[in-house]
Amino acid sequence: RRSVRTLLREGQSHLFEHWPPPGEHDDDKRRFSEQVEKFSERYPGGLAAYVRRAKTLQEYVGSNQRHKEFEGCTPSIAEGVILKYGSRKYVEYEEAGLKEFARVAFVLVAGGSAERLNRGNEIKLELPTESATGICFLELYIKSILAIQHSAKKRLAFKAAKIPFVIMSSDYTHSRIKKLLTTNDCFGMCPDQIYLLKQENTAPCLNRKTANLLLSSNDPYLIKTMPGGSGEVHAILFSSGLLQTWKKEGRNWVVIFEEGNGLTFKATPALLGASMLCDFDVNLLASARKGESPGAGIVQFSNKSGSRMVANIDCIHQVLSSMGHRHMDLNDFTTAHSPFPTGLDQMVLKPGPYLDELTNTQGRDMPTVLPLAMRLETRMQDYTRNLKPSAKVGFTTMDEWLIYAPLKNSAPSAAKVPECSSPASSEMAIYKANCLILQNVGAYVEGGMEIDFGHAQKVQMWPRIVWHPGWALTSSDVLKKMLYEKERSSITLASSLVLSAPDIVIENLQLDGTLFVHTVPGVIVSEKSSR
Repeated sequence: RRSVRTLLREGQSHLFEHWPPPGEHDDDKRRFSEQVEKFSERYPGGLAAYVRRAKTLQEYVGSNQRHKEFEGCTPSIAEGVILKYGSRKYVEYEEAGLKEFARVAFVLVAGGSAERLNRGNEIKLELPTESATGICFLELYIKSILAIQHSAKKRLAFKAAKIPFVIMSSDYTHSRIKKLLTTNDCFGMCPDQIYLLKQENTAPCLNRKTANLLLSSNDPYLIKTMPGGSGEVHAILFSSGLLQTWKKEGRNWVVIFEEGNGLTFKATPALLGASMLCDFDVNLLASARKGESPGAGIVQFSNKSGSRMVANIDCIHQVLSSMGHRHMDLNDFTTAHSPFPTGLDQMVLKPGPYLDELTNTQGRDMPTVLPLAMRLETRMQDYTRNLKPSAKVGFTTMDEWLIYAPLKNSAPSAAKVPECSSPASSEMAIYKANCLILQNVGAYVEGGMEIDFGHAQKVQMWPRIVWHPGWALTSSDVLKKMLYEKERSSITLASSLVLSAPDIVIENLQLDGTLFVHTVPGVIVSEKSSR
């Protein structure tokens, strides 16, 4: 078959060394060819291009050749918005975002395991976000969406439509997510607004040293496969038909976010506001980064033909330096940060342009990452790489303490890499964000003491402050519910405060201990003092 000849030309003869003479195992051989042809349909240029791409990316790793992908291009700063929490501009963008709540759909990328966290067979969505309440990630996300839905109903003064919530699962997470939803009655969300779409194992695996294709250990007539990364969410959304439905329903925005961040929804109101006020077709959530630091950064590349691309580029400082533009990544004197922020795990898209683009590409973008697992991956943010120059792609930068509390690594693993996240740092980041938010409205909150959590990892300690997503979606909500007349509220470092319902008002609270406040719907509780 043609597929076999193609692989032989690409130096993949090792795949056929075990094949018997013609006439033997012909059904298995045909099954192999059908798999290869199916793979080829998924990638621009086919499986041969996939292999060549893998070898090219392998050459980039540990070398100074990353810039070759952008040869002939000129880097520049993409259009973006910088929002500081509590500023007048931030409040303005939050208020604009509130008005868009009824016209949004949420998509969660949740195909990963908790293997790097040493949590056995668990998945991230069932892990607790913090220990004060023990709420798991999936429950937090659902309750946040329900709070947004409730806010939309109040603003529109009639029963607004349910907000769709899509979860992209994988072979590893699908049954576990389904069970988590079923056994918890979808955490209060109507089952008909949840769409569980499974990501298939579509990325051929590669040898780490040679970047050659690998055969399955269970079947010598199948190529070993793994999930193809978070970027497959675009093709899955398109094939599901949901984008077409949302466009007909008049939804203005699709918010895509990744699992494992307990502060994801702190960013949502202002991020939606920025998308609306700046008329972005795609809006990437970002945080500031130091100049000349390793890691990814959002940059715009353009060439003489007028082509333009905005993307979150790995090793951005290395790329700019190798292109002769190292000076562009220096810290700005006024902000003390690089003009190139780093993209995080959330993006907002307009359904119309999004659907038009996916109609052309079917979501089949060239893989861009070669991870340690040795298969090519696409990432959800890499969708912006192939857009037309007319597409308006931008970023919105917010304070990292407000929007980012990633849970990625076990404590021993995190200790090996500076500033790497761990369960302790992720949990404390959630408390820190809530403490700083209360400080912003005038409360006195102790915190910031650095202690050693073991495994050579030091983490800042803060009071254990957590609230129900419906208690405060925005900075204005906090301001309305944290009151003081003669004496402002005060919370000591040793304290824990849990506000587990929307209708709670805090007035002149003096807390040195543990306080859990709960109320039934419609009953307002005013907590004035607790020692």
